[in-house]
Amino acid sequence: TTTQPWVLQPYNEKDPTLMVPPKFNVTYEDMPALLSKYVCNPLVFDRTSKRRKFDVRTYWFVVTLDPLVVLYHDGYVRASNETYFEGDYLSERAKNMHLMKYDDFKHHHAKHSFEELEDVLNDAATQYNVLRRPKKKKPHYTPIQHVRNQMKEAIAQVVNGLAPTFFTLEENNDQDAWELFSADFVIDQDLDVWLMTATDDILLHEDLYSNLELEHDMYTSMVRILEEVWNKQEGRTETSSEASADGSTAGGIPILPLESPNTFELLYVSDVERKQNYMYNYAGYDRKKNLKSKKKKCGKVPKKLDITMVFGSPEEEED
Repeated sequence: TTTQPWVLQPYNEKDPTLMVPPKFNVTYEDMPALLSKYVCNPLVFDRTSKRRKFDVRTYWFVVTLDPLVVLYHDGYVRASNETYFEGDYLSERAKNMHLMKYDDFKHHHAKHSFEELEDVLNDAATQYNVLRRPKKKKPHYTPIQHVRNQMKEAIAQVVNGLAPTFFTLEENNDQDAWELFSADFVIDQDLDVWLMTATDDILLHEDLYSNLELEHDMYTSMVRILEEVWNKQEGRTETSSEASADGSTAGGIPILPLESPNTFELLYVSDVERKQNYMYNYAGYDRKKNLKSKKKKCGKVPKKLDITMVFGSPEEEED
């Protein structure tokens, strides 16, 4: 038993993610799954009559594997249509409220821009008295900078964990490649950021004008960046004769710095041959130390709640 709600995410994508209430008895029946703590006291959008839970989708762009270069890009906010109430874990509406089924999002409050997110974070910093100005010699970050820096650091750590076995030429049949990925985060009332998923699902609905702008800016920048990198790799740029012998690509031209990052930010570089390595780090921020501060308890639930939950994949029916 526990007073902490949990989220059970099966490894099989066909099985639904489940909200597990506090004070439960759970039995597993042949269903490999990840059981993780539910993030209590999340920030909510309360600019309408409803207080709606939301998460933040960001993007990270693997530009090339030779060498490995990864960039970050802002995304957008996705909000639930249900009024948020933390103590409710059992009702049918609780599934949409806590786990937020995005395929059902057809209401006009479902998506928001980073500009709107910045307003919410500024209000939260004042309301919950967080991000007070630090002592001298330490940089002062705005709420949106604080949240963005945490997300960038989390993605960089994901890339660093995958780099040796996933983002290599050997794993890609000695062929270079590029791909756009996404990462989803939840923000709590202390403006601490929690990574939910990192995936190759980059779905970007075009039913919001700010998303159209985001799509245009991001994809246009990607094309320009890829063109620049490919030209440098092939040694076809006008500056090829000026490239130095050391720290350069096979074509004789260093890939970094990029001349056309536009709205992307450098997140990770791994170039073993030229000893050029970089992983974004949120300078001056100690997450472990920050999380030691006392967190608010999760919402109240009935005292005599004792639920037995049996999880398992259903048996396949014969044709």
